[in-house]
Order: sequence, then structure tokens, then C-alpha cells
Amino acid sequence: MKGTSMFKLIIAILTLLGLFKPFQAEAQNYIGLGIAREATHPGSAIDENNILPVVSYNTGMFFVSSVKGVPEFGASWPITENLTVSGIFVIEHERKSSDSNTLTSNELTAKDRSVSFGSLIEYKTTIGPVPLAFLVRLRARNGDHDGFLADQRLTMGVFQNRFMQAQVFGQLTYSDQDAMNADFNLEPSSRAIELDSGFSQVAIGLQSVFVLNDDWSLLLSAERRQLRGDAKTAPITDRENVNQVIAGVTFQF
Repeated sequence: MKGTSMFKLIIAILTLLGLFKPFQAEAQNYIGLGIAREATHPGSAIDENNILPVVSYNTGMFFVSSVKGVPEFGASWPITENLTVSGIFVIEHERKSSDSNTLTSNELTAKDRSVSFGSLIEYKTTIGPVPLAFLVRLRARNGDHDGFLADQRLTMGVFQNRFMQAQVFGQLTYSDQDAMNADFNLEPSSRAIELDSGFSQVAIGLQSVFVLNDDWSLLLSAERRQLRGDAKTAPITDRENVNQVIAGVTFQF
């Protein structure tokens, strides 16, 4: 599609900008493991427990992080004191044929892990004592999970002292037609309808960090996600609201 090609061109330009960046001071680094109770797929009625990596590593030139267990690699370029643009490379989740009741009953094939490239645009500021961060993540995917996705996320700090910090967030996800059908429709040969592009998911949540000592911390996260648009009534959607709870321990280095 012409619109999707334009989005991919914009992403490519922003990604290249993220690769040519000045040196920055080293950020706080940590690594750990978390346990998540979550739906197997957005819209699935099946919940499962998963072990997730919890990683944040920044050399001052490049960074590696995990977003809910999804590895993300990139390099960032500070435009101003508050605004940063990053180029990213992401290894996407796989989708198993057992991820939803509809997929299982129709014996549909699984989708392997795929990769995406894109950009992060993040703006940080404060209103009085309250820290705010607005992030836009643009991703163009390849492989079984193709299509273009755009996440818009607002995070607000609500509490912080030397032992604990907490923040709330809201996120809205836009999926183009390719992404909507790849994530929520049946295989092309089995489709009765084609899903349209639009906002596919909205989420709200709470994240908190408890400092155990100078090296170790406890992470807790809870999220409520709701499907929107054609994703809400898609063929593989068993329920429109899903929850995710993550508890993890990290070691700072």
C-alpha cells in the first residue's frame, strides 16, 4: 500500500538517524528475570505463566532492553535535552496454534518469530513535581507477522523515595491493515472477511520498583488491555479484555 510504504520510508530515515549519535553518559544498567501471568495472545481466553528476561543495558553508544520479554536493540540520538530519537531492531513474539481456542479448533498453523525495525521518539518533561514521558514507537515488521504498528504511550510518575518508585501509564496501538490481519485474522485461505486498519489495542497499567539494596531491586507491573476496532470482533478473538501481571528481580551493574 502507498501509505504503508511511506510509513516504512519515514521509519528507515529515523532508524538511520538513531545510528549516528553523539556519545552519552552511561545509563543505569540491570539484568534479571520476571514471571508473567498473561494471555497467550491479545484476545485469547487462555492464560499462561511465562519466564521473561528483564534487561536494560546502555553503553552510551547503543542500548539493549526487554519490553515485556521482547528483546529490543537500538541506538539513540538526543535532539534536545528533553527529546530523543532512537533507531530500534526488535525480535517479535511467535504465535503458537494453541494461543487461542479458535486457532486450536481450526488446526491453524503457528507463526514463527519475526523481526521488525523502527524508531522510538521520546519526550520527557515535568509538570511541577510530576515527571512525564511521552513515547511513540514505530515498527515495520517482516516475516509471518508483517505490517506497520505505532504505539503511543504516556507515563506519569506518581510516587518516589529512596526505597520505592511508582508510575502509571496508558498506551494506544495503531495497526495498519496488514498488521491487523496478521495478528487477528485467520490464514488467508480461511478468511471470510478482511480486517481494516485502525486502533487495535488500548492499555492502562501500573509499574513499581522496590529497592532491596544497592544491587538488587524488585519489579512489579500490572496491565489491563482492551481490544478496539476490528481486533475486538476478529475471528481469533475469544475475549476483548486481557490482564498481565509481572513480578521480577533485577541486579544492577
